[in-house]
Amino acid sequence: MLGSILSSLGGSVGKHFGGGILSTIGRYAGKYVGNFLERKWFHKKEVFHKYANLKESFSLSSATYGAAIPLVFGKNRVPGKIFWADKIRTEAETTSTSSYFTTPKQVKSTTHYTDYKYFLSFAMCICEGEIVEISRIWNGNELLDISQYKFRLYKGSPTQMPDPLINAKMNNQAPGYRDLAYIIFEDMPLADFGNVIPNLSFEVMRKANVPNGCLLEDMVKQMIMIPGSGEYVYDTIIQKKVILGPNDSVIAEKTLNSHNLYNIPNSVHSLNQLGGICENIEWVAPVACWFGDSLNLSECLIRPAVEFKDDYVRYGEEWIVGEYNRNSAYEITKDQNNNPRYGGSINDQSILRYLTELRSRNYKIMFYPMFFLDVDKKPWRGHLTGNPNEVANFFHKKHGYNEFILHYANLVKNHVDAFIIGTELIGLTKICDNNHNYPAVNEFVALAEKVKNIVGNNVLVSYAADWSEYHHTEGGWFNLDPLWASDNIDFIGIDAYFPVTDSVSSFISTKDLEKGFSSGECYDYIIDRKTNIKKPIEPKYAIKNLKYWWENTHTNPNNQLTSWKPKSKKIWFTEYGFPSINKSPNQPNVFFDPFCSDGGAPRYSTGEIDFAIQRRCIRAFIEYWSKEEYIDNMFLWTWDARPYPAWPHMDIWRDGYLWEKGHWVNDKFGACSIASIILEISNRCKLDIKNIEVKSVDEVVGGAIFNHQITGSDSISTLRSAYFFDISASNAEKITFVKRGTLAPVLVNHNDLIKLNDYSYITEVSISEEQILSKVDIYFQDQLRDYDANYLHINSEKFSNLRNATLRLPLVISPCEAAKIGRVLLKNAAAENRILQFNLPISHLDLEPSDFITLEYNNAQYLLRVIKITFSGLKLNIIALIDDINNYHNNSLAAAKLPLIYKDIDFDFQILDLPFKLHDYDFPYMAAYLNNNSSLPLYVKIKNDLLGEWSKITMLQPTNCITKIVNFTKFNQPNFFLIDEVSILEIKGIDLEQFDNDSWKLGMISSEIIAFKNIKKTKDDLYEISYFIRGAYGTEKHAKNHEIGSRLIILKQPNIIAISEELVNQELEFKVGNLIQELCFIDKSKLRIPPTITSNHIKDQTLHLAWITRRFISDTWIRVSRSPQTYNITITDNDQVHNFVTTLGENKIEIDISQMNLSDQYLVDIV
Repeated sequence: MLGSILSSLGGSVGKHFGGGILSTIGRYAGKYVGNFLERKWFHKKEVFHKYANLKESFSLSSATYGAAIPLVFGKNRVPGKIFWADKIRTEAETTSTSSYFTTPKQVKSTTHYTDYKYFLSFAMCICEGEIVEISRIWNGNELLDISQYKFRLYKGSPTQMPDPLINAKMNNQAPGYRDLAYIIFEDMPLADFGNVIPNLSFEVMRKANVPNGCLLEDMVKQMIMIPGSGEYVYDTIIQKKVILGPNDSVIAEKTLNSHNLYNIPNSVHSLNQLGGICENIEWVAPVACWFGDSLNLSECLIRPAVEFKDDYVRYGEEWIVGEYNRNSAYEITKDQNNNPRYGGSINDQSILRYLTELRSRNYKIMFYPMFFLDVDKKPWRGHLTGNPNEVANFFHKKHGYNEFILHYANLVKNHVDAFIIGTELIGLTKICDNNHNYPAVNEFVALAEKVKNIVGNNVLVSYAADWSEYHHTEGGWFNLDPLWASDNIDFIGIDAYFPVTDSVSSFISTKDLEKGFSSGECYDYIIDRKTNIKKPIEPKYAIKNLKYWWENTHTNPNNQLTSWKPKSKKIWFTEYGFPSINKSPNQPNVFFDPFCSDGGAPRYSTGEIDFAIQRRCIRAFIEYWSKEEYIDNMFLWTWDARPYPAWPHMDIWRDGYLWEKGHWVNDKFGACSIASIILEISNRCKLDIKNIEVKSVDEVVGGAIFNHQITGSDSISTLRSAYFFDISASNAEKITFVKRGTLAPVLVNHNDLIKLNDYSYITEVSISEEQILSKVDIYFQDQLRDYDANYLHINSEKFSNLRNATLRLPLVISPCEAAKIGRVLLKNAAAENRILQFNLPISHLDLEPSDFITLEYNNAQYLLRVIKITFSGLKLNIIALIDDINNYHNNSLAAAKLPLIYKDIDFDFQILDLPFKLHDYDFPYMAAYLNNNSSLPLYVKIKNDLLGEWSKITMLQPTNCITKIVNFTKFNQPNFFLIDEVSILEIKGIDLEQFDNDSWKLGMISSEIIAFKNIKKTKDDLYEISYFIRGAYGTEKHAKNHEIGSRLIILKQPNIIAISEELVNQELEFKVGNLIQELCFIDKSKLRIPPTITSNHIKDQTLHLAWITRRFISDTWIRVSRSPQTYNITITDNDQVHNFVTTLGENKIEIDISQMNLSDQYLVDIV
């Protein structure tokens, strides 16, 4: 454990980690707020519910003197605690009601009614500061919009000043409560909460508090801002639209660009988030888009566009871009659901206001115009091409390229520091004539001069070339050199998405990345992807060898020197970035978008989400290239002007589902990492974090919270138990945290072994099976249930004994992540069943605890993890245990990568409440199936909740298991006890050959579950199912001759959705795309399978019933019950109900019906 390891470094280190790491309420209380605190120590579990009365609300919402102030990392939900309150203010409103005599009309009596309204000003502490923001607030378990109330949020900065209200009440002697994040409400109307204080909890985002520059977020200094399309997306004033009815009557009013609790424009809120998370940002590069309508150069027009033209919609500010208004602008094409494929071009005045806002924050601005191609499958603009004689017209015609660029040059000339005249137009710049002239390059040279004349010499001008474009083109011609050499180009712009690795390995380390920047593909060789043959290349043609290109002259194939002057201009990476997807450094330029012809997953990728590799790549990129003298600014792609959580987690914009595998860093930066937690804990323990190495543990965690006193040692040990890293302190000056499995095993030759004694080179101790951990209980905060506490019980796949462990994680994770942690924990326990000891010579001095080694000895091969090394003379005594390096990372290889050929699939989805358990899941769940080419977001809300909003709960991965019945050739009535070898079910589906094996499969038709063994393809997308059993898992009453067109869902590889027990028996609505499904969740997996009636007949006024039961898990028939039980019989007929109870252990009953007068339609239920 951490304590024992650190003790070897000397007492001072162990002492530092041994202390508590949290502040307490008492630190902030003092004499001013002491009256509002209970002066006794206690700690109770936090609950999120509404208070019953005012007394309870005061009692339970008040901070406790001496209680720990929560320490939050990343995002978490924290209950607020009142630490200051004013007197309740009362307003009385009296009304009178009089009654009168009939004649004469005189007052008979008057009744006076007095209503009281209560208002309270109070302050709630939230957690230790400084936080980035609060993004959501709950009252109990209901989201609360606090924008209607007067409040002030203090983020807990070290320079925080006193709140004016508290200060006034304390005679100007109030403290600033520095380093404490708190919120104060003024005159909150308690009537809105049933005249009690609301039980508020807050979704908090907080960065680790470590010296500036230690975190990845602090290393980023230049950021690209998108989306670049969206008519008012950058606007810094709130814009609205009005939907009109007959006679211009107002039907509805909708806010377009404010979706946050602060009631400020989204763009401003997003900048606040960016500034709070990436504190060292110096440059921001907003993208602005127009649209082309063809891949053919001669036909393509470049124009600004709007999303809709609707006579019944009015906008608060008229949309204008240049000479275009809404009526004259191009209209974005629509998809099959009449949704625009892109957002519209941004209103000119919105852009100017945004640039002014950026200036007010002291950001430098690189303005970044680009156009998208609004054609089928949304191809990359780099595919735009044509003939040499068409180039000039493309630039100079009406709706040509120059019109687009010059419009923005004139618009922003007084507001920016740098201006980009084009980006990634490789299909255009490589067009050449017979004399090897490149007309588009010449046009860009001329355009740069025009732009420079408009913006002036104080604004830097360049072109942002694709990584495969900046260097040379086919035949070795340095086609862009005339542009780079132009006096009007101030720097070399490169969108630096070079391939860094070509890995099929399950783990890509920082060392792999560092090596990949200066070697490998496009540096030492190129790869023919058809044959996978590597072809060596000279340095002068090595695209990734930027230094050689920069510091040397360039010679074209005609032996003529180009106009490029070595070292004449610095290189800017006008874009760089990595998607958060498995193996992203193999192809950083690949963007996962199933609706884009260029979309996909990187080479050899499994297509899985991987936030950790994105962070690792960005850090390695910055650390490597920032040291190079020829590299200046580096702009990270990308931040979104639409703020969290509205984007991507709310159903407002349709591209939110791309976030999780895309290049965005919103809501990925700022989320905590294991590395950042370790650094802050080390800093709190007074360790010099310059001597703490955490690169290999920079894994993303949704959030973490420490809300009770804990030592630094214990807090880090808690993280180790879930993320499997070791601590190496072999160097007394440095502590290294090492993620297991990040380094390849070291090969140890058996000839190096030194005898332990006269009889042996190795001693081996085996751990008995009874001592091996076989069960684990994991407690965690559920990311899918608004941070509520959740629990999983995981069983070992190999052992079953009484050894059980309980793991309480202060982490925000999903049930699936918790299950994965549990499975890895138990796999490790199963693998670590032998401990070996042996000696090695001093030549192996580089070995450290936590290293993996491979050792062959006596015809056996051991994969070992070193846990202890001691020195004895000139030899090392090694103690190591058997371990499996593959347990610590995902070892899916290229064979499991995503299919990137998109087929014609009928979009459909289905949510099922299945009557059996899956895997080791003990929590309530639903199974979701999706037919689609790509993952899509799933939204849910409670039915008939008029105020309820759709909430995104997960991304559904395509299963393509939903099929349609084409024909059902059925033989007689189904027999639930026999296999039907005659009937044939014909279905239509996609790629169902994967299920053509000898195992039993399950399928659901309506509410009937069938088990089947055979499925074979008959022709395109048509399959036959045969050899099946009807009415499995107690669904025989639903067995019928199902109609043609009914769904048959093959119950394989579902998306598992964890469901709160509070939603049992609730009517829910689920939405994917434009499809909505209603379902009442009753958690069928916990219901017993009802008995199946085998005999039901009447003879001599006696009803004879017999039945058979099934096993719950295996769905097998039970002929003889080992645990006798009674059954409740219910007979229903003509609105009459008759109940009977069987004798214990009997599976049959005879009932006298002489007094019942049963019809032929009677029904029998047995429970």
